[in-house]
Amino acid sequence: VCGLERKPIKVRRVNSFALSKTAYTYDGKAKKPTVVVKDADGNKLKNGTDYKVTYASGRKKVGPYAVKIKLTGYYSGSKTLKFTIKLATPKGLEAKTNAAKKTIKLSWDAVKGAKKYVIYCATEKDGDYKKLATAKKTACSIKTLDPGTYYFKVRALTVNNKSKNAYSAYSSPLKVKLARAK
Repeated sequence: VCGLERKPIKVRRVNSFALSKTAYTYDGKAKKPTVVVKDADGNKLKNGTDYKVTYASGRKKVGPYAVKIKLTGYYSGSKTLKFTIKLATPKGLEAKTNAAKKTIKLSWDAVKGAKKYVIYCATEKDGDYKKLATAKKTACSIKTLDPGTYYFKVRALTVNNKSKNAYSAYSSPLKVKLARAK
């Protein structure tokens, strides 16, 4: 109208969204993974200029969390990425046997954030593990067992940020032989 020409604004494409880390082990501290956004040419975009990040509140408890990314400026759209905080796997599983009392006393190292531990047993290393007991402490006595070979695994348990049970991975299996009483 007045002879002024404007160049058309070109909306650019975003090629990838990523978090620096998608899984953390619980340690009681808030987690804040770094967001990396790249355009179609592979250039990193700038937080605050090209996009804004919103983290879920808390991010300390075990459980899943969302990170929301809203594109701004020459970019449009949004993306939600997820990360999780998990309990560590129990380590240091040991056993002491007492053939006369037909008992096996299991113990293991504490897992930060665990409220309970679940003990599983099988008669073969790669067998079908059945839940045997739940313990609030890092030890458990299994009584009235027949002599033989047993395999035990333990996993930690807590309540996550969604008020649901959250388990750690299973410990490595422990082979225990319970001898016949003399």
